[in-house]
Amino acid sequence: MFNNRSHGRVRLGQRMDFDGEPFGTDIPSIDFAAWMAAMGVRTYKIERSDQVEPVLKEALSTPGAVGVEIMCHSDEVPASRVSRRWVTRVGRPPARPRRCTL
Repeated sequence: MFNNRSHGRVRLGQRMDFDGEPFGTDIPSIDFAAWMAAMGVRTYKIERSDQVEPVLKEALSTPGAVGVEIMCHSDEVPASRVSRRWVTRVGRPPARPRRCTL
């Protein structure tokens, strides 16, 4: 799960449709790894780019269901057709699009 501590798609939509900073899109810091662990799922958390490969290798080698929480910046654009829609609709890229780079 990518955790950017915001409603990322709503945030992006507000940037597409309105000038200025988005409003009402931040959510409280939720520890999704702890939430998944409370349901009995073996969990992992990635907070830095140097953790991606070792944590994913361990998670993928773990038998059964696992959860991986990846911490991201709140302005990171979810990987989807959103960027293409932005360019089609507005004719220019978003003000500060970012991919989850940690």
